[in-house]
Amino acid sequence: MWTLLLWLNTKMVEGYAAFKKRAAEQRRRRQIRDFYLKAQYMPEYLKRDIGLPPYSEHET
Repeated sequence: MWTLLLWLNTKMVEGYAAFKKRAAEQRRRRQIRDFYLKAQYMPEYLKRDIGLPPYSEHET
């Protein structure tokens, strides 16, 4: 019984750690995406000063 509870607790802790890691990665991606979406409407001189490339990553 204790072995089962310890195993289950281990799985829950590992799952929570994986969830936190995935959430942090999604948060980072969302922040980058939001920044680039907002940067579309910036004047060219601001984009150049920030160091953004002169093209969109979605263009082919």
